[in-house]
Amino acid sequence: MNQSVVRNVEVAVVDEELEATVFGCLCAYDVGSWKEEQAVCARPHDAATVYDEVYRAWPSDLGKQLSKSARATFKTPLLPLVYGEIDFSSFSATLSKVRTFGGLPVGGSFYDLGSGVGRPCVAAAVGFPLSKAVGIEYLVELHRVSKEAQRRYEEFNASVDDATSIDFVRGDFTNLADCDWTDGDVVFANSTCFDTAMRVAVSACALRLRKGAFFVSSTRLFLPEHDFQTLSADLVSMSWGQATVFIQKKITPPRQIPVTPVSPTWRPA
Repeated sequence: MNQSVVRNVEVAVVDEELEATVFGCLCAYDVGSWKEEQAVCARPHDAATVYDEVYRAWPSDLGKQLSKSARATFKTPLLPLVYGEIDFSSFSATLSKVRTFGGLPVGGSFYDLGSGVGRPCVAAAVGFPLSKAVGIEYLVELHRVSKEAQRRYEEFNASVDDATSIDFVRGDFTNLADCDWTDGDVVFANSTCFDTAMRVAVSACALRLRKGAFFVSSTRLFLPEHDFQTLSADLVSMSWGQATVFIQKKITPPRQIPVTPVSPTWRPA
C-alpha cells in the first residue's frame, strides 16, 4: 500500500477538543460465554447492555471536560493528549475486521494506549473472548473515572465465569516501566493528535511486539513499514467526525531499540 496516498485519506478534526461519545453496538459476542465455538456475532444486545450499564451515569462529554481541565494544569500544551473517543459501533466493526485477519484470538490480550475513561477497553471486553483488556492513561482525572468504570464492569459481570479481565494503569504508555504492553495481541492507539516525539516513542515500543500481533491506529501511519504490514485503511466514525483507521500486522520478530519516554517533557504549571 502506498503510504503517502493513505496519509492523504484523512478528515480534519472539526473541534480542537474531541468529544467523548459512544453509543450502540454493531457486532459483539455473548458476554455469558467465551467458548471458541461461540465466538461469532450472535447477540449484540448483551454486549450493548453491559457497555451502556457501565457508562450510563456519566455524560458523553465527560472525558473531553476532564481532559481539558487536567491539561490546563500543565505549562506544556500537551496536544498529544487532546481527547478523542471511539464510536462504539465503528470500533466493534474494526475489531471484528481484525479478527477476520487472524487477530483477537480466544484468550488474547488487548491494550489501549491513552485509554481516557476506558471505553475502548470495555467495548473490547464485552465484545470479544479475550483474557484481558488493559488501558494506559497519563491524566489522573481520566484514570480515576476509568477505574470506576472497571468497578462497574466487574460488578455487572460478577456472575460471569469467563468474563474478560479489565484493568487501567495510570502512566506514560511510552514508558514500558509504567506498563509493558508489548505482550499484546492487539494494541489500539487513537493517535490522531500524536506529535512526532510520541509517534517515534510508540514505534520504538511497538518493535517489541511479537510477530503476528496487530496494531490499530488513526489518521496517519507511523509504524516502520519494514516491520508492520498495512492490511486495511477505512474511514470510520469517531466522536469528532470521521477518521482513517489503519489495521497493521507485525511481520518481523520482536526486537529492541532505545525508547525515549515523552512524559518527562510535560511540566506542571
